[in-house]
Amino acid sequence: MFDWLQFPEGRARFAGIKRGWDEQGHVNFSLELGDALHFGEIDQVFLPDLHNFNIEVISFGYPRAEVVGMPGAAAVFSPEQISVAMQLIGRLIKSGLDLDRPPNILTQTAKSKFLGELLFREGWALVRSEADPR
Repeated sequence: MFDWLQFPEGRARFAGIKRGWDEQGHVNFSLELGDALHFGEIDQVFLPDLHNFNIEVISFGYPRAEVVGMPGAAAVFSPEQISVAMQLIGRLIKSGLDLDRPPNILTQTAKSKFLGELLFREGWALVRSEADPR
């Protein structure tokens, strides 16, 4: 697990690889939004050359790393909270490249580079509609 990084929008960190509810390993990150901690999953998406990659946010909003991806376990966020989360995730990934020992997911070699694009998988987070004030 990595230390917390402080950004203008809040704190974020790479949270390591955890075995999830589905017995699979998930590359986790965590964010503090307000006074709550939320976990999510990221992964590499390789280009057709099978060397260079971008990073994709697969899911987000889980109360613990062990339940990342579990149906029905994610929090629902306002559009404003999602905007902050996206900014924090982007800052986390960018900052991860500058760490003395970046997380394995950001490891680059002479033949394999992170191309700098952050992708968000469809349905990566649950967002309440503007009409639903809950």
